[in-house]
Amino acid sequence: MKRPILSICIPTYNRATFLGGCLESLARLDSKYWEDIEVIVSDNASTDSTREVVESYQQLIPLRYFRNASNIGGERNFFAAASRGLAEHVWVFGDDDKFEEDGVASVLEQIRLGYDLIVLNFCVWSRDMDSVVHSRGFPRTVAGKYQDPNAVLASLGSHLGFISSVIVRKEMFLSVPPEEYEQFVEYGFSHLYATYCGIRSGCRAICLPDPMFKCRGDNCEGFKGEAGQSAWNKYFIEGTALIFEALGRKGYSSRAVARAKNQVLRDCITKTILGSMQAVNRPALLRLMYPYYRRNWRFWAICVPGLLTPMPLLNFAHDIYVGARRKVRSYGRARPLPTGHVASIESGRLKGKT
Repeated sequence: MKRPILSICIPTYNRATFLGGCLESLARLDSKYWEDIEVIVSDNASTDSTREVVESYQQLIPLRYFRNASNIGGERNFFAAASRGLAEHVWVFGDDDKFEEDGVASVLEQIRLGYDLIVLNFCVWSRDMDSVVHSRGFPRTVAGKYQDPNAVLASLGSHLGFISSVIVRKEMFLSVPPEEYEQFVEYGFSHLYATYCGIRSGCRAICLPDPMFKCRGDNCEGFKGEAGQSAWNKYFIEGTALIFEALGRKGYSSRAVARAKNQVLRDCITKTILGSMQAVNRPALLRLMYPYYRRNWRFWAICVPGLLTPMPLLNFAHDIYVGARRKVRSYGRARPLPTGHVASIESGRLKGKT
């Protein structure tokens, strides 16, 4: 039997309905892909009908099923799923997201071109997967090629934390011993730390800007309500910052670490927190952010004013910003960029816009 070049690894727990949709999207792919791909489901001791759902697809796709004896936690199951892959590259994929044929084809193409790390953009759909909420998961419109790990960290930052977006050489992802990444499990991003540690000695990486799969939105109950807000703060404000600082101690440059933090402020905090401030304890949030972001200009220029501004005025400014952005986007669509406008980052040197 031919060895696959890509292991699609799906960690799951008690989400049989969502998992069925994910596997169905794989079953719809052209059968030619199964010469190069295997599918692994790592069941974290589910108590629902996960096993039955998997068995219903085992005759349709090359699927291997593993069930943990007990629930080892979601983060650890990511690593368990990847460790069970037979291919050189692993694609840890969310059990509630859906594959697109163009995305699978692109991943296989980049693997054959010799890339160690492939990062995909995505479109965000509603919880029922019946409408598009955001056309792009992260705001990137041009491709990026990298040979320097510092350039990857500076440009992509926390985007490597979204599992469905990342395809990486298995030996790189699993090169960090569990006792080292275990310290970040409680922050929800131990896999982010492991990926950056794995590529630290050098890699060929590419980021594809066009959406390559469907991400299910509004799917995380753990981030809802007051407790959910605290969890979100712990993961995205505190956790990512701690990981980036740890990467600095592992040899990443201070400039790359600073730019990675800036990416979190730009793409996560200023949009998510300042865009929905009613449920947030703003003084407490400011105190939480200060130790990690006090040296970042965006913290002082955007976050601090936003956290100290009265809510009516903040909402007014937010509405003006959204309206202006829509006009800019509308103007941009009327004047498309020339064909071949690609950002290329080689050996840490920026060429074009990122």
